[in-house]
Amino acid sequence: MPALRTPDPLEAARRRGKWGAIGVIVLSLLVGQLPPSAQEGVATALRVSVLRPFIALQESLLRARVRAGSVVALQARLDSLQAVLLTSATLAEENRRLRDLLEISPRIGPGWQGARALRSGTEATGGLFMLDAGSNEGVRVWSPVVAASGLVGVVREVAAASATAMDWSHPDFRVAAMNDAGTVFGIAQPQPGLLGGRSQLYLGGTPFSASLDAGTTIVTSGVGGVFPRGIPIGRISGVAEVQEGWQRAYWIEPFAEPEDAVQVLLATTDSMTVLQWPAFAVGTSRERELALGEAQDSVATLAQRVRAAEEQLQALQDSLAELRGRGAAVRR
Repeated sequence: MPALRTPDPLEAARRRGKWGAIGVIVLSLLVGQLPPSAQEGVATALRVSVLRPFIALQESLLRARVRAGSVVALQARLDSLQAVLLTSATLAEENRRLRDLLEISPRIGPGWQGARALRSGTEATGGLFMLDAGSNEGVRVWSPVVAASGLVGVVREVAAASATAMDWSHPDFRVAAMNDAGTVFGIAQPQPGLLGGRSQLYLGGTPFSASLDAGTTIVTSGVGGVFPRGIPIGRISGVAEVQEGWQRAYWIEPFAEPEDAVQVLLATTDSMTVLQWPAFAVGTSRERELALGEAQDSVATLAQRVRAAEEQLQALQDSLAELRGRGAAVRR
């Protein structure tokens, strides 16, 4: 008895495909002979029946492409926003200093030249720094150097296009000072820190009979003819020394920190007029830190919004991946 022949599935599939192709060709020829109105009816019937899944898939793929383009654009915007966030704090602080300088310059009167303070970045300079302005701009030896918040130092040497200055932490720095009421006078100078630590500003030579409270503002007195009267120096933070019946000394919390002074003003005249320093610019480093903290809180809030946008972006990418998976399954 002859063995039964098992049908080949591939051969059967090829035959079905061949006859299906022949059927489609015949059907297209027949439809091509119909009048236009009948052809439109057949096309509509095919769209709502046989071709409906394929049309839906095409629409899904089109929406996916649009969403993919939106995702790329949103990702680029997020990347740019993150880059801005990384530098916003530094730029905001630098812009604030420049704005303060621009605002105080016309208020303290003529005879001041803007300059940039250049430091080596090491502690070996001992309170010395360079300035990118010199005698060509009217800078002279003993020109006061100020920031928007107050006194930084004084010029020691001048060249044509540059100058060397010392800040208040230099061992040779001295400035005649007084309280803002003009009733107590003394000499402000640096006191070296213990074990080579950071120098502190010190007000000595004040009369024993006169007492200064913590928080009292100290300004230049104009005595000696080097510094104009009225440049803010700092605030009294406490008593440093008392010599019974002779004098008192106080610690000063400076308004201008030398390492923070990047943009400065230099006096270019010998005028010893009394300066009316704008109150809005005066403040200690602690007060500036509080203001910076408020700005950082605002940046943190913005960062939270960025993270929320990133989460939405991830959800959109997941949806896009799911749509692509469905499209691949339909094509198979």
